Amino acid sequence: MKKIDNENKCIAYGAGMNSGFFIDTIRKKGIELLCICDRDESKQGMYIHGLEILSLKDAKAKYGNDIKVYITTLSPLKEEIAHELVSSGAISREQVANAEVREKYVGCWHLEREFLIDSEKINYCCGLGNAHNEPPAVMWKGSAEDIVKDFVFRRDELIYKVKNGLESPCSGCPNLQERLWDPDKKVRTIAFSLQYPCNYSCVYCRSRNMRNKVTKEYDDKINSFDFASVLKMLETTGNLALETPIELSAGEITINPQKEKIYQVIRDYPVMFFTNGYIYDEEIARHISRDKGSFINCSVDAGTRETYKKVKGLDGFERVREHIYKYSVERGGRVQLKYIVLNENCDKENLDGFVDLCIYCNVEAARISTDMCYDLSELPERIIEGAEYLKKRLRDSGIVVYIMDTFGTKITKIINEY
Repeated sequence: MKKIDNENKCIAYGAGMNSGFFIDTIRKKGIELLCICDRDESKQGMYIHGLEILSLKDAKAKYGNDIKVYITTLSPLKEEIAHELVSSGAISREQVANAEVREKYVGCWHLEREFLIDSEKINYCCGLGNAHNEPPAVMWKGSAEDIVKDFVFRRDELIYKVKNGLESPCSGCPNLQERLWDPDKKVRTIAFSLQYPCNYSCVYCRSRNMRNKVTKEYDDKINSFDFASVLKMLETTGNLALETPIELSAGEITINPQKEKIYQVIRDYPVMFFTNGYIYDEEIARHISRDKGSFINCSVDAGTRETYKKVKGLDGFERVREHIYKYSVERGGRVQLKYIVLNENCDKENLDGFVDLCIYCNVEAARISTDMCYDLSELPERIIEGAEYLKKRLRDSGIVVYIMDTFGTKITKIINEY
């Protein structure tokens, strides 16, 4: 007899690449699933992870309309699927077990999910030079409990002010947008210092002129931050999103002077490693090979050597290609590549070259984004058309595609429907 979550009949929704990690995680909590649902008809009737794949309609016919649904995909897609299922009438809001339907209001991607450690404070965003006021932050002092409590209180206060149009350090920031936001407000992105070096100078990076200037005094200060205790406190207080990988950013992690300390702290967590791939890192390779939930997110942003050098500021296209191949094919690790569609790289030659790279490296997914600082009301049509073309080419090649929120709700819908 299967254990039932609070006497509810439980199913999983989504038989994609994150389903194995998610199902393993939920089973460790003592929750047994009856089946897994997916709208892809080609998957229905198959078995994965010991579960039969059914349509949601067939699952309801077999197990009843009172099922509880666990959505296996990563945020933000998880919440979008929940919104779609509920708004279509397929299930009720109460039947969604692990994702709440998003609320629409003016907010900020950074403020809703990031925890950015600096030498004396925790930042809520990385800032955009002179585009708005000093980036909001809270000083880190006292115990790990004090630090987390202060961070959460100040963050929630800022979200409330932005949401209700009140004056705040975020007023006037170009990143503010009206869209559907996650309701849980858990930390998903952790950056260990915004000032640590990067070996690239990408055209869209607002910090590219501030990197590589870390003093010994700065390094000593941030090294005194008790990263392990604060991370554990975020987890135990329910403020860390563990159902999805921690998104680890820190300049370029492979040249971060604190990387050994960081690797030691996050070794038992599922992690999304942001890296440009220019340096092959054996510890990252081990982590993504042994942990089902961990993977690399590498932003390539070009399909030719010439454009890569122009966009990324370094002649590294061939080198990065071989490192990604090694992570994915030779070591069997999970790799996702990202393409930030810009005026400089939205031509057919580069988009086709990126698709060829994804196929060559056998990546599990591709993410399509654009510069998060673009004014979406004036986004060039050629960028939208480039994203549409790239999405179609990738999907026609059998590659899973994610359209990132940087396009905004309206344009994302247009691209997805193309």
